[in-house]
Amino acid sequence: MAQILEDIWIYALATTSPAAIELAGTFGIQVITFWLPSLLLLSIDHYTPSFSLRHKIQARSSVRPGQVRHCVKVVASNQLLMVVAKISELFVLRICGYTSFYRFDQDLPSPFELARDLIICVLGCEIMFYYSHRLLHVRSFYQWIHNQHHQFKAPIALSAQYAHPLEYLFSTVLPFWLPTQLLGCHIVTCLVFWSAATVETVMAHSGYDFFGILSKKHDLHHEKNRVNFGTLGFLDWLHGTGA
Repeated sequence: MAQILEDIWIYALATTSPAAIELAGTFGIQVITFWLPSLLLLSIDHYTPSFSLRHKIQARSSVRPGQVRHCVKVVASNQLLMVVAKISELFVLRICGYTSFYRFDQDLPSPFELARDLIICVLGCEIMFYYSHRLLHVRSFYQWIHNQHHQFKAPIALSAQYAHPLEYLFSTVLPFWLPTQLLGCHIVTCLVFWSAATVETVMAHSGYDFFGILSKKHDLHHEKNRVNFGTLGFLDWLHGTGA
């Protein structure tokens, strides 16, 4: 299996530019790890309402079709903004004589390197997300920016990326990108991290109890508004914001 993956990677490097790989990966992750699971979870509400009611954390809350359509438009707009940001980043790097923040070595990262970098990226992302999220709950920032995300008192998977464009860039995209950039990770490590982190946000916003503590804690954040700002929980514990 490892040899097959390495052969696929070598072929990709030989036939595709690093910029194209980075752009395709950024877009592909959104399709595979955001839109597909989000729409699958949304279909549960529509096609199996009794099952949905049994497993919805806030079973009495419902989302209107108009809200879903508006959510889709906002999310698509935000993702377009992310693609523009990625293209701009690559353009600036090219002007400065660089190809990418990331490594495109022929050798895939070793299991040790992959695990080490993923742990560092997860911790870095958690720190950035927690404190930017707390900042967004300051009255002025909440009123003009973060309130949009909290229009979903009972979140759905699609609402994970339903946010003001400034929040989307600085509290969603930046915590995903910056740790990998500072580490100079192998691009494959980045793709694994971004995929896992995107799936996590979908599960946290799903509103369903079968994702356990992950969805229950964030659902409570949307319901109560002043608890559970992080994902891993240790910063909520440290600052007394856990519930």
